[in-house]
Amino acid sequence: MPAGHLVRTDVFAWHRQLRDGRPWMGKDDKGLAASTAREHVVRLSVVMNGAVEDGIILRNVVKLPKQDSTAQVLRSDIPPMESVHKIVEQLNAGGARFHTNLRVKGSRTQWKPGVSTQLPQPVIAAMVGVALGSGLRLSELCALRREDIDFLRREIRVDAQLSTDGKKRVATKTKSSIRIIPIADDLLNLLDYQVSKSEKGWIFETNRGTPYRAASAGAELRKTVRHLNEKATFHTFRHMFATKLISSGVSVKQVQTLMGHASAATTLDVYSHFFPGDDEVSRQAIFGVVESCKIFARFSENSNDTDHDDQQKQA
Repeated sequence: MPAGHLVRTDVFAWHRQLRDGRPWMGKDDKGLAASTAREHVVRLSVVMNGAVEDGIILRNVVKLPKQDSTAQVLRSDIPPMESVHKIVEQLNAGGARFHTNLRVKGSRTQWKPGVSTQLPQPVIAAMVGVALGSGLRLSELCALRREDIDFLRREIRVDAQLSTDGKKRVATKTKSSIRIIPIADDLLNLLDYQVSKSEKGWIFETNRGTPYRAASAGAELRKTVRHLNEKATFHTFRHMFATKLISSGVSVKQVQTLMGHASAATTLDVYSHFFPGDDEVSRQAIFGVVESCKIFARFSENSNDTDHDDQQKQA
């Protein structure tokens, strides 16, 4: 369809098909995830904005659908630090019990369900710490190498993620994911320790000198979390990093940059519950202006004068 012929109802209908089932993909298609369908509409809107700037069309008729509420992070989604401490301690100590398949004794091909015990996982514990202090995605954590860390400037450069097979570094999720993250001294010390333990240059190495794959690291964390009856994933620690920045007064633009979001709108959509409300910001902004006029003091003086006049009349 020519861009100039497109109307808003066409976009609504297309988005509905993306979400509920795409006829051009076949009758069995169940559609895309709500977030993915919305992302397609976002891309269309970007194209249409470019057409407006180039004078091809007069206005952009694309209206972005509302962000799926499930994409928002709520306060209830953020665990207390006490829970994180328990998880880290358990990872370092080992001993978490988890369900798995055990090989039948004397057989190479037969397995039976059973319960096993997790070995100490100090590298996974370190990954939790770096996730908390940097907000890196799990695939970005797995790809970290010693040359990505500038100890002098106290920065981490993020420009790659680990492939799903764990064999190589590949491009980040998006161009906006390429970023430099300033880090605090406590995280710097942890990274320095990990570098000292590294044999092949990976910050988080297995015993074979290969980087931890996201699937393997996530599985080890799940064993511990389930054993403790807690609720946390590596993405939880990324959320905790973001909400800590917000609660400390870091600007939306800076949070967007450090998280590697495509736009500030994405940051606001996901973390809207953590930014202070406009009403409260307004109260704080204007507080003290009225008091500076000393209106109450003037009222008090007038009140005292009146009382003095009344006393004179009574006398």
